[in-house]
Amino acid sequence: MLAALLSCCLSAAASPANAAVESARIAAASKSPLGLTLTGIPDIEFSIQRWPRWGSAEENASSLSALKAARSQVEAFEPGELTQPEAADRTLALTRLARRIEMGQAIANADSLLEPLLLKAKQAEDGDEDAALALPGLVQGLIPEAGKQASLGLIPPGGLIAVHLWRLTTHSPNEPASAALRRLADALELADNAEDPEALGPQTYAWRLRWNFGIPEPPEVIVDRAWRRASILKDRTRKLANAIAPGRDPKAVLDELNRDRPKSDEELLGLYHETVQRAVDFPPARRSFPLNLNPLIRIELAADLPQNAAAAFSVGNNTIRVQPTQAYTPPRSLIATLAAHEGYPGHQHYFAQSWLRIILRSRYYENENVMAVEGYATYVERELARMGFYSPREELSYLAGRLRHCLCAIADMGLHSGALTRPQAQRLLVEEAWVAEDRAAKSVAGMLRKPGFILPYWLGMERLLPIKRRTRAALGPRFCEPRFHEALLSFGPVPLEVVDQNIAARMSALGEAGIH
Repeated sequence: MLAALLSCCLSAAASPANAAVESARIAAASKSPLGLTLTGIPDIEFSIQRWPRWGSAEENASSLSALKAARSQVEAFEPGELTQPEAADRTLALTRLARRIEMGQAIANADSLLEPLLLKAKQAEDGDEDAALALPGLVQGLIPEAGKQASLGLIPPGGLIAVHLWRLTTHSPNEPASAALRRLADALELADNAEDPEALGPQTYAWRLRWNFGIPEPPEVIVDRAWRRASILKDRTRKLANAIAPGRDPKAVLDELNRDRPKSDEELLGLYHETVQRAVDFPPARRSFPLNLNPLIRIELAADLPQNAAAAFSVGNNTIRVQPTQAYTPPRSLIATLAAHEGYPGHQHYFAQSWLRIILRSRYYENENVMAVEGYATYVERELARMGFYSPREELSYLAGRLRHCLCAIADMGLHSGALTRPQAQRLLVEEAWVAEDRAAKSVAGMLRKPGFILPYWLGMERLLPIKRRTRAALGPRFCEPRFHEALLSFGPVPLEVVDQNIAARMSALGEAGIH
């Protein structure tokens, strides 16, 4: 069955034989509310993550049944019976269960659609000449229907199906059967193929955004929003560049800032230390992000960082790791943004306040959760700008970085949806974000190598800001920004839709406990 062919593109999981054991464990846990609080729901959700593996049509039906039974058990507990943030764990489990059920149904639909074809192919492999002769006509009829269902998201997109049909043809001893399957694979792949041979194609890309990042909107909707945001950011960047150097071209001003870099490792580390301490001592930040701050953030050199990463926060030892100057050195004006993003009030603050939830969820840290983690770090960059933390030159570098992230999201979606070729994506970054030619080329290569990887740095923040606006509107005069941040961090790395559904209740719970 097609589901067996598709199993390798899903996460590794336990065999369906264990699904019954897991279902029994869930049923037992459901007899007491304590079984579904704090560790209970994350443990159940982790079990869902591991099982079941999609295999034959029978296994797929069993898996769907087990997932639906798990959903019923979790649904049996109303949020009012749980304390916050355990109610968010319930929402998280239901969110992911719904996605897995939907994915399983899509695979089952593909099974049903292609079952006659695969049956004929098997008969042809067994020497049935009539079956081999019937295959081409069957393939011809399936091509438009498979494309139509894939475009509606009812089955996996043609690009994914094609890969596995090709695998099947390499093992088929019957040449007519192989030729027919290759024809279907080619047709499905071409139907979803972008102009750049390394791009995923529109259907496959939309599928990946949906399942890997939890993004339900079509790429064109997000791109339209990104263009509007890019226009605002570019205008602000121009105005600030003109204020810093009246009459000069913004690109020239940014180029000058980019040439001003630390000359030695000692100078680089000193600038990071100075900027981290500056953020820790910044009164507006301390009033807005006041929670149990441990300012003892270490800064150390790390030659093993990816070439395009200037810095990264290491959770285990409370350390910002930075590239040595001989590898990559950021401009002086960008270090304030990098230090805030990686240290306080960014990743260091996030991980320190979310530690318990991160431990519970570390076993299934997924791309959709990166939206929350990186979205929060870019959100605090913006908050510091709003509070007046950056000098004019630092703010200009910050704005240029936001513009670059926004246009990189447009380029990523354009590349993989077939709207942009590689040269066009590079020109977009060079002309609209004032990025250097060599850096633009590296950025586009990274987008093709890791589709969607850049999206959380822009889209995560863009999704977090409306959550804050809605929470403020819901709570009215009871809204408190420090308590909002405390509530936000208490969830740990979860999809932002889960935060959106639970944060007002979480803030109210904190207020009732006397935490302000």
